[in-house]
Amino acid sequence: MKLSIAGLLVYSTLSALPQSPQLIMGQLDSTLQSPEVMELITSDKSIIEWSDFSIEVGEKVRFIQPSVAATVINRVMEAYPSRLMGNLEANGQVFLINPNGVLVGKEAVIDTGSFIASTFDLQNSVGSDLAFSGDSLASVVNSGSIYASDGDVCLDRIESGKSGSH
Repeated sequence: MKLSIAGLLVYSTLSALPQSPQLIMGQLDSTLQSPEVMELITSDKSIIEWSDFSIEVGEKVRFIQPSVAATVINRVMEAYPSRLMGNLEANGQVFLINPNGVLVGKEAVIDTGSFIASTFDLQNSVGSDLAFSGDSLASVVNSGSIYASDGDVCLDRIESGKSGSH
């Protein structure tokens, strides 16, 4: 069953900022700077599982990583798609894994060293040989602006919208 944009829009009032982080690997220190701004300080290689990873309009999530080569894998564990409507910033590599889909809204700005969003999963390892696997039929939809200052932008299972990196 394909995830529709309409299904993502119905969910919009249920979420605000990423919810319930569980550290699987690495280090994580998170602070809520305000009700709309979350800062996450991570180690060089971190894996975090979330019940939900969404950012609404007017909200900002900022990853502070040791270097541009640092990697954080964010895996969504609940049955909700990720809605990125606000700002996501990071100085390193950010992965967002959600088998239920990812929607980057038209007002969203993602500005990272590298950004990968996928409906397929990764093993719990962070290295140069990352292999995605899974059978999700959900999509990654981009209507926003995605920038990668020192790497790539990769959107796996793109359905519609625009994608690119600067």
